[in-house]
Amino acid sequence: MSHTAHLHVETKLLRIKYHSELLAKQYWLSCYQSHHPCHHLTTLPAPATNMKGTLMKYNSKVVPLSDEGITHVDTYHDCLRTLHSQAVVEAKTNFVPNRALGASPPNISPLESLLPRSVRTTLAQLKG
Repeated sequence: MSHTAHLHVETKLLRIKYHSELLAKQYWLSCYQSHHPCHHLTTLPAPATNMKGTLMKYNSKVVPLSDEGITHVDTYHDCLRTLHSQAVVEAKTNFVPNRALGASPPNISPLESLLPRSVRTTLAQLKG
């Protein structure tokens, strides 16, 4: 059976950890828009004790994308793309290589998409 990390690479999907962190960063970025209902949270001081992480822990990734604490509507989508690109790079750098190959598995051939689903499923099961 294929390792789950390798299935994520094949399907070009982020693992749950990276995807959920990406969504949290994107939401925190949206809070930096002046019309957002939670904008007031961005100006609060950091809590004295950080027993549980809050969205403020993503300030180091989000604040550089905003202009003095405000994310403008015209640059918002570019900032979302930047956060997504950062998440993809981070996921790729933390990828565990295939034990048998000692490296990342090769890309799937475009010809494989022409095969019936049942054959592709069997191939994925045999790749493990």
